[in-house]
Amino acid sequence: MRAADGVDLLMYHWPQARADAPLILLEPGLVETAEMLSGVAMQFHQRGYDVYVGQVRLAGRGDERSGQGVFNGLEEVLLADFPAHLREVIRRNPERSVHLLGHSMGGMEILATLSNAKLAAELGPHVKAVTLVTAPHELSHVPLLVRAQCKVLLPLFQLARRLVGRERATLEPHHTLVDFLERLGRSRNPLARGAGRKLEGLFIEFGNFVLNRTLVSMRHTTPEAMRQLWAQKISTLPLDVLIDFARAAARGEFLARDGTPLIVPERITVPVQVVRAEKDLLVPVAQQEGLYRRLGSKVKRLVSLTGMMHVDPVVADAPGSSFLKAVVDFHDAPAEVSGRSPRVTIDPVVERCENRLTVSR
Repeated sequence: MRAADGVDLLMYHWPQARADAPLILLEPGLVETAEMLSGVAMQFHQRGYDVYVGQVRLAGRGDERSGQGVFNGLEEVLLADFPAHLREVIRRNPERSVHLLGHSMGGMEILATLSNAKLAAELGPHVKAVTLVTAPHELSHVPLLVRAQCKVLLPLFQLARRLVGRERATLEPHHTLVDFLERLGRSRNPLARGAGRKLEGLFIEFGNFVLNRTLVSMRHTTPEAMRQLWAQKISTLPLDVLIDFARAAARGEFLARDGTPLIVPERITVPVQVVRAEKDLLVPVAQQEGLYRRLGSKVKRLVSLTGMMHVDPVVADAPGSSFLKAVVDFHDAPAEVSGRSPRVTIDPVVERCENRLTVSR
């Protein structure tokens, strides 16, 4: 499919045999791929949902280079890529309403689309329920020191953008390093092969150390699951989006290039479930409380996850665990669940951590 500005996009589909199966569209966050939401996709698929997973421009390996020659910033991702995914799901299934789930920036995509009057009028009537997992709606919580750092980083990102040129709209430090170490580990030279495997192990351990202090909790996401995430090589770094995020962090809010707010929660009226992680350092629980209060939805629910960090909810959960069951229950009957428990705190039970679906286009 194509976005409104002509950029080719990807979407993945796990179908059901039933023609009347409920539909859900999942949207990954920044530097996340469809594979990273495979566990969430499996939960919905096992409950009978027809599952789609969108992937925005220059995500994944960036092999398609679909966004070269155009600007690939936050506004394009929020107001062009996600609407294109949703339009395609609606086009294929005109008689069925669509459930939406977005993690982090994926949640921002949903918020921005439903905040936009034109897009909300076009697409909103087809949406049955929404789940936002650790999704930011503004950046007023960003500490002054971080804002100052973003003001320093912004010209550096802009310089990097000019240096890589329009033909390469991304940086791929993780891919480049891991590819090199993998080639070294397959070398015919036993010394080089041993060094490559050792360095790859050290790189993964260092990455785990960093992630355990910023994005994932050792209590919920095991080292084995994290090794799988590294093996997926996560996504590329889209420079235009990084520039826009740095600019937004420096000023404390997400604005379109014409100066208007990209996200206005009060305009959103569809049923919404806000999922917040207790130890989230990127989107603190207080900000998620603010989002919940500002939503214009009459049917809404706030789910708090004990002990989890920003990425844990979408990579750490196992079949049958309490968190995703609660998420799916809301989509099965939004008004009933919201009326019974508008606020709920869950201590997630995790039995194992693994990716359970193989992604195919």
